[in-house]
Amino acid sequence: MGKNALSLCMIVRDAEETIGRALASVQGVVDEMIVVDTGSTDTTRSIAESYGALIIDFPWVDDFSAARNVALEAATADWILILDSDEILADINSEVIRRILDDDEALAYYVRIRETGQGVPDQTYEKVRIFRSHPEVRYRFLVHEQIVPSLLELADRNGGRFLKSDLRIEHSGSSNRREKGKSERNRRLLHKAIAETPEDPFFHFQLALEFAVYLADEVMPVKGFSQLVAELEIAVDLMDQLTVAQTAGSGYGAEAYALLANAYLSANRSTSALATCEKAIARFGEPSSLRYFHGRALLAMAAAQESGSAKRRRQGIARLETLGDGGEDFDPSPISPRHFSLYPLRYLGLAAMEEGRFEDARALFQQALQIDPTYTGASCGLARLEDRLGHVGEAMRIYIDVIKANDAEWAAWRGGAELLKRMGRVEEGNQWGNKLHSIFPELGNPSTGTVGK
Repeated sequence: MGKNALSLCMIVRDAEETIGRALASVQGVVDEMIVVDTGSTDTTRSIAESYGALIIDFPWVDDFSAARNVALEAATADWILILDSDEILADINSEVIRRILDDDEALAYYVRIRETGQGVPDQTYEKVRIFRSHPEVRYRFLVHEQIVPSLLELADRNGGRFLKSDLRIEHSGSSNRREKGKSERNRRLLHKAIAETPEDPFFHFQLALEFAVYLADEVMPVKGFSQLVAELEIAVDLMDQLTVAQTAGSGYGAEAYALLANAYLSANRSTSALATCEKAIARFGEPSSLRYFHGRALLAMAAAQESGSAKRRRQGIARLETLGDGGEDFDPSPISPRHFSLYPLRYLGLAAMEEGRFEDARALFQQALQIDPTYTGASCGLARLEDRLGHVGEAMRIYIDVIKANDAEWAAWRGGAELLKRMGRVEEGNQWGNKLHSIFPELGNPSTGTVGK
């Protein structure tokens, strides 16, 4: 095996549906394949062997890091590539891979991962998936295992840089039944980890993620939402007790604050959302995720308060406009490219409408729908604009079309309920309101017309 060789390291269990595609995607790119099997009872092992993988049997011990580290210890190459059995390395270019592995200053590379399927919007984020093999670099934590902490410690001692790569991984997920089983297992392991190390914010943050349900850029106030908020508040409180240096290299700190701000916005707690964003910016600087939610929080505050509303609205608009000015920056926390090209248009349109710039608002909503005709958030913005202009019939038509397309768009249920009541159709409006609260039992009592909703 030559210099700067690459080892694929993977842990699997009952992955016959996906492992073939995963291993095929790295053939000709990696120099060896290490597959740790934690107890498959299907044809996973024979499929992996057909691709030339070295199979290591390792009984499951309720510890993802333990299984990952068995693979790392068996690897003989200079570099490690981590891939899950339901992922593929997309648009393979072996020349690009060899070039980045030849960088003597590089210690690890972020790879862009795109999550698809499972009936939820696609999500794209950056994560370290390629790093130098070293006996001191090992995964930590029982579940949602992390390699970055040990890499950071190695970098402090020996130097080395974390760099961005152009490589992409596509994660397709598995069946809903299997995903539900994974969630139940993850929650059990996370509660176990919290009991062992209650002062570690990481596990509270990861437990919160187990309750997160998204519609585009919003976390939905469905069942479990209050638990999500509670765990995030604990995680953020624990991080507040750490020094800036201790949280700067966490790899998830900014994301935790951004998700909490997102949840506060969904609960119509704009003051809390703004405070959370500003506290996070003081710690982590201004990654795009924080700038996005900071802008939304400023606009929500502007709509909720008469005093200083014009100033806050201008600040919020400026914040969101910066996301589109320079394109996507490097932000390791999960944030879709749509946070740059699509989602800000909705809130900029709502802000324009609040200022009476109705044609500007219409143009922004329509621009968003040109990018993605299925983006129901922009459609709800158009409905509110038509209502504001007195075109109540057109507004109601849009709300009905939105709900037909996606009944998880709670802004349409709320807007339609209020509109029906103002049209004198009180019983229908109450039915819509009841439906709203049956779908979103933890919605609370958001005020109609809040910018940022």
